[in-house]
This record gives sequence, structure tokens and C-alpha cells, in this order.
Amino acid sequence: MTAAIRPPLPPMPPSYAATGSHDPPSLPAYTPSLRAPRPPSRLSMRSRRTTGPRKSRSKEFNFDLKRKGKTFAGMTIMADSPLAKTMPVIVEGQPVKGFARLALDKPKSIQTISVHITGQVITGLNQGEQLCFINISETLWSQSMGDPRLAASRYSPECTGRKASFGQHLTVSPKTQGDLSPSSSRSTSKTSAKFAGKIPAGEYFWDFSIDLPKEVLLPATPGGKPQLFHPPQSFNERHTRASVIYEVLVKFGRTSIFLSDHRVATPFGYIPVTYPPPFPPLRASAYQDHTPLLPPAIDPDGWHAVEPVKVSGTLFNNRTVNIRCSFFLANPLSYTRSTIIPLCLRISCDDDQALALLSSPNAVVCRLRRRVKFHANPEKMVDPLAWRDAIDHSQLAVWRHDRHNAAVDAGRGSRVLQGELHLRQDMKPSSAMAQFRVEYSVVLFPFDAAGFEGLSSDQLAEQPVEIVTAYAAGPRPRMNAPPGYDTDTALQPGAPGLNVLLS
Repeated sequence: MTAAIRPPLPPMPPSYAATGSHDPPSLPAYTPSLRAPRPPSRLSMRSRRTTGPRKSRSKEFNFDLKRKGKTFAGMTIMADSPLAKTMPVIVEGQPVKGFARLALDKPKSIQTISVHITGQVITGLNQGEQLCFINISETLWSQSMGDPRLAASRYSPECTGRKASFGQHLTVSPKTQGDLSPSSSRSTSKTSAKFAGKIPAGEYFWDFSIDLPKEVLLPATPGGKPQLFHPPQSFNERHTRASVIYEVLVKFGRTSIFLSDHRVATPFGYIPVTYPPPFPPLRASAYQDHTPLLPPAIDPDGWHAVEPVKVSGTLFNNRTVNIRCSFFLANPLSYTRSTIIPLCLRISCDDDQALALLSSPNAVVCRLRRRVKFHANPEKMVDPLAWRDAIDHSQLAVWRHDRHNAAVDAGRGSRVLQGELHLRQDMKPSSAMAQFRVEYSVVLFPFDAAGFEGLSSDQLAEQPVEIVTAYAAGPRPRMNAPPGYDTDTALQPGAPGLNVLLS
């Protein structure tokens, strides 16, 4: 049989090794050496969707139903081994693939066997706090499909307890000598007579391979107009009430209302594949040539200018000083996790002593803010548009004096600092699903310098940004952190102290 020709496949997303989560466990780290070549890039998650990563090594996850210590039914899920450590992990474009199993040492009354896949946003235990955005069901076998020994993907009359791999032939049935794909097996079996009675003893395997939608249509607010959303990454953290849970379940339906169905289920991880736009030419050239990024004065297209801010404060308790700050982020405002956000800060002041004090790299306080927004039971809220926010902050950005371009970009009475925020490998990407959001912004806080007291404690500037999971085409961003800088410090809950849940 001629093998199908697969289209070119995009790269796997960068590493993902979340910490601080509870059941289901976090997605594990991805092995960088298995990334495929990068495709031509387009816009990120709002416009760039992909068919998924290249085929990789598979790992089986077995989930069993037992009676008196002996397995009689179960489910096996296949997943890529570089990603799947403690639970199955599915990357956008991959199917949920596996098989249902029966191991009967005596006949058993079963009417249907089906597989169900769900994706939910959960903010509480009440019905109004659980939004199902994916709900897929497929019947693997029913009595109307005929004799299960002919309808199963694989069958053996002896109950050996072996766990066959996906597509492995164990059957002695003549039906198994051909194509054993789930679709061909079940469509052929419908031609046989309806089956009645108990399923005979033996081992049965029903393969399934189910594609997850890349888009879903849901109202953004209760009673609102439906909108298109992309399924978000799995999300389940101890200090955040909202979670995104994906689950696959196999149900063995019994023939009597007095007999309960047998069910076996497991959560699985899901990773969307999202890309940033390409770098501006001069920024790409700097990465390619391993040279410093050009400052905004030379490469204005390579930087996004945040609204300038003025800071007033008291210096050494004897005089008031005024400082002007121009804050820049590298364009485009979309960044791949496990890389960096390049920053630039121009500080201007007529007081030379204040300028020297506040332009110290240790005086600038800048962090990445993550805001998880969700509705808490919107059906019962007086204001259905009211959000609840869980806010966290990253480690501090690292800053250095721009010695290469100081004369070009600073001028008299000004100092220029180059900085970068390091993005963790386990960051959840920016996402939106109806009443659930994961949003990011870069925040510049008041200066922290001994001898200077600002007149206001409010943040100086905030710029929304997008976090994606895959690299843009071209050279990779280069980190310039000083020796000893820890690029993998966990997010710090709160703003900037304790975790905050705002209503």
C-alpha cells in the first residue's frame, strides 16, 4: 500500500517545563534538538495557524479498569515522547490517537464503546462556571455494527493480557489482513448483521484518531454574538482559580439501565503553535551578525516607543528634581517564550547627580506582568462583564549602559540603558477563550535608588505584549545577560508582592 505524502511540517514549539501546578501535571520540557526547520513566518496567533509539528517518537500511556486486581478494559493514548513525560501532550495539528481495549475472560454485556474528547474552561464547581468549548464524540463500536470480533481493529480469542501498540495486528480474524485504520474498520463492519447478546471472551482493540479543531465559535459574553477563538494551552495553577482542562474518555456502555457504564478517562496537555511576525531588517541583521541592537535614534522601525513619562521626586531630602523617561520595546510586540524582550530606556535630567543616580542599572525596575482574566459564574453576576484578575510578575529585567551607541542616542543631560526581560520556557502563551484570557504587559515601575524619593508610587508605563510558542523565521534572539544572571526564575505572584485576585 502506498504511503501518504505529508506536507512540509512546521517546527515544534520551544521548551515547556511548567512548575507550580497540580493535577493534572504540567507540560514537560521539549527537547530542542528535535525542532524542525522554520517555515516562512506570518502574523502570530491572530492570523498564523499551522498544521502541527513533525512526526516524532511516540510514547504510550495506559489507563486500566480493573476488577479483583485484573484488567478487563482500558484505554491507551499515544503522544510524542519529547513532550509527554507524566501525561499525554498534544501539539496543535496532531490528532488525539490511541485505542480502547477489552480483555474478557468470559462473555460480557456491552452495548456500545465510544470515545469522548472535551476542552473546558473551569472557574468553579457550578454549572455556570464550566464552559465547554470542545466536545467531540465518536462511536468505536455498537451492536448495530455487528459482531465485535469482525468490527474491532484487532481481536484475539485468547485473553493474554498483552497491550498491543496502535495498529499492531494480533487478530486471527480474516478482516484484519487489510487496512486497519479506524475509519475503514468501522465502515466495513456496518455491513454485517446487528449483534445481539454478550461480547465473547477474548482481547479486543478499537483504534481511534481524532483531530482537534483549530478554531471554535463561542459568544465572548453571556448572550453575546458568537466569535472565533483558538483553543488555549492547558492551564492549571495552584494559585489561580480559573483552569483550562482537556480530557479524553472512553465509555463502555452497558446493555441494561441497572448496570452502570464503565468509564476510563485522563486529562491531556494541549499546546497551540503560534508565531510572531518577522523581525525588522536591522534587528534581524544584528542577531545574524552577533552585534548589539541599534538604538531607536538609528533604527526607529525596530522599536516601539511607549508614551514618554515625567517623574518628579526629592533628591537627598534637599531638592526637587524632574526626570523625563522615554521607554522602548523591540518591534514587533510579539515574543517567543524562552527568548527575550529587548528594552531601551532613555533618561534625561538637568541635575547631573540625579541623572547619575537614576541611570544606574540597579535603579530601574521593570517586570513582565501576566494577567489571567476570567468571569466567575457570569450567569449569576449583577454585572456580567465584570472580570476577576489574577496578577503575577516576572523577575526583574536586566539593564546595562549602552556604551556602543551612547554618543549617538544620549546627548547632553541624557543616559541610555539597554535591557532585556528573559521569558521562561514554561510560560503560558497569550490566549483568549470566551470569558477566559491570558494577557501580558511590560511594566516600568518607579525608580528604586537610595537617596531618591518619588512623589508618586504609581507605575510609570505599561505596554501590552503577546507571548507565543514558536520562533519567527530567521536568526534567533541573542541574550546578553551578565554572568550569574538566572534566566529561569519563577513568576512572582502579586503586584509586585503577594498574589492578587481582583474583583
